[in-house]
Amino acid sequence: MTDERFEKIYLTALRICAEEGDENAARELRESFEAALKAAETENAAAQFSLAQHYEYGFGTAEAETEAAKWYKKAALNRHATAMWCVAWSYRGVEEYEQEYNEWRKKAAFAFHAEGKIDYALHCLRGEILDDEELIALRDELERIEKIE
Repeated sequence: MTDERFEKIYLTALRICAEEGDENAARELRESFEAALKAAETENAAAQFSLAQHYEYGFGTAEAETEAAKWYKKAALNRHATAMWCVAWSYRGVEEYEQEYNEWRKKAAFAFHAEGKIDYALHCLRGEILDDEELIALRDELERIEKIE
């Protein structure tokens, strides 16, 4: 189990306890939200992803879809693979955003997100393969980012 999934399960359990009146769980959720907010402001992609989940699922704060989307996008732009996948799915099924959906699917795949790789492989099997220019641009971008890190 990934750290991200463990955190989501743990925070969900805390939220259930808080909803049942457990003041310690409610306090821990608020503290978790505040810590994620503070860390996310430092451009930490993992913290930005965590904050997005806090907003999406109401962990220590009210559910806020717009704020969740904003922080998923920030994490994705900071190369967080799961956030890239979340951004792609936020565009799924919306015809006027089909290009953004496909771009983020590709980015998630090239960032080695497991579901993104499977999705991209299926995409290629259907004959929707990237052209050489797109592949070269994505490869060059990944190499540039790896040099920075």
